[in-house]
Amino acid sequence: MLMHVDNRNPDKPLHQRTHFDCRTYRVLGKNGCSQHRISAADLMEAVLADVQLHAEKAIKDKDRFIRNVMRGMGTVNRDKVKDYSDKIKKLKSEVAEADERYVKLYDDLSNGIITEGKFRLLSGKIEERQARANAEIKKLEDQIEGAEADAEAVEQFADQLAEATTIKELSSELLNRLIDKIEVSEKECVDGETVQTVRIYYRFVGALI
Repeated sequence: MLMHVDNRNPDKPLHQRTHFDCRTYRVLGKNGCSQHRISAADLMEAVLADVQLHAEKAIKDKDRFIRNVMRGMGTVNRDKVKDYSDKIKKLKSEVAEADERYVKLYDDLSNGIITEGKFRLLSGKIEERQARANAEIKKLEDQIEGAEADAEAVEQFADQLAEATTIKELSSELLNRLIDKIEVSEKECVDGETVQTVRIYYRFVGALI
């Protein structure tokens, strides 16, 4: 959005003289987007309401808020982390058992119980299973590491958001700390009322439901 200030009535408060035009329309014209705008007062009201709404959720049930945010981000939640940890434990046990089978197989070869060709065939299958298991272990460990980092970041975001519960007006410091970008739709008529959607993308977590 591009900001425009109307200086014809300088006695009015700044937010009452300011509006935002669609940047895409201004740059690309009607082929890029429709011509629409929103007043600074309406935008500030919408953003403040959204911030307070999610701040209340973060305070009321922080754990649930974090789970919902992480689900919206498509990241692994804390419940899944335990499932992945259990699966890793099982896979590592399978790798260890495969090592024992390999040792026994080598003993059988040394004692003449199986041929060298049979040893190569069976040991190759064991190594393939171990390689698949180790690859899956690495994948799960990476997902757990990413999920833990995401959970920590979302928890910090929840704490910052909770601090905004009692604010009465937005500040540039708060906007820069919490919000990444804001998208404003064209006005439309819904059930006889004029509606304009404001979609807010918060830093790190994106849009919240």
